Amino acid sequence: PFCDICSINFSSPVESDSYKASLSFLKLMRDELSGCKDKFPLRVLGPAKVGAGRINNRYKYALTLKCRNTKVFREFISSLLIKASKDRNYSNVRVHADID
Repeated sequence: PFCDICSINFSSPVESDSYKASLSFLKLMRDELSGCKDKFPLRVLGPAKVGAGRINNRYKYALTLKCRNTKVFREFISSLLIKASKDRNYSNVRVHADID
């Protein structure tokens, strides 16, 4: 494979919280990339609604990343997920990453 796909998924009972959390995560990612000494290829699409947008009374949004599944990239995503989980503005939003 020439590239990998990573999906960062956000779900919440409140649609605006899910969308705002995805935008906040995207901003956090941009800020972290500007200060990152390790460079890796990355393209970001989204945020976009997942499927019908609402499944099991939860609104779902996703960021789709075209990347290389390297140790540096996985550490980068892991650190972003940890920082995002500490943001109390979006305590009712579930965030997880899925690679390939």
